[in-house]
Amino acid sequence: MTIQDWGAIGELLGSIAVLATLIYLARQVRDSSKQVKLNTTQSYASLVQDAYASVYSNEQTIRAWVVGTDAPQSLTAQELKLYLHLMDRQFNNAVPLLNYFEEGAMSAEEYEHYKGFFTAMLSTEGGRYWVENRGSDFELVMKSIGKA
Repeated sequence: MTIQDWGAIGELLGSIAVLATLIYLARQVRDSSKQVKLNTTQSYASLVQDAYASVYSNEQTIRAWVVGTDAPQSLTAQELKLYLHLMDRQFNNAVPLLNYFEEGAMSAEEYEHYKGFFTAMLSTEGGRYWVENRGSDFELVMKSIGKA
């Protein structure tokens, strides 16, 4: 074998090594993307859980939430203020939701699920009351769920 033959074999082996490296990196990127999506889903679930933790922290907040959702006018002034605060916390989660969706970290199906949840909240008597009294403070939120 001549030196040129050895050179050709070296080039072939080098090409195979480059191809193997590219395949490895493509898999790493794919796995990393999956992990980012999983972390995003977990992060959003934590936001929702934290928002609801405040609702179920004591009897006063439970009452404000349950009664406020269906009949906000029957709440005391203090309970109504608490109800509006609880709604604020819920709807503060809509902005990260939109960001996750726009960045491709959340599927359209997941986004529509959460969007449906927020839309259902707004269709309640308490949701309509919240929009009348606080909705303008949450313009970006309202746009993110298609209500502005």
